[in-house]
Amino acid sequence: MVKRIGAIRKTAAHVFRRHPEIAREVTSAYERRRRAAGRREKARKAAEAGPANGKPAAAPLPATLAPATS
Repeated sequence: MVKRIGAIRKTAAHVFRRHPEIAREVTSAYERRRRAAGRREKARKAAEAGPANGKPAAAPLPATLAPATS
């Protein structure tokens, strides 16, 4: 029964993807809460990481290319 309901919800989400108000009606409250919690967690982690200035993190140089220290 759970698989059938999941398949119906998945199909409805696809069919009504351009109508979010209808898609919301066929999505379970549990799924909506779970996605909202995921978005909050992602935002929290991004806030903790600080601004990235749109640049990727610098990768360490391989030992063969690293400047020699003496």
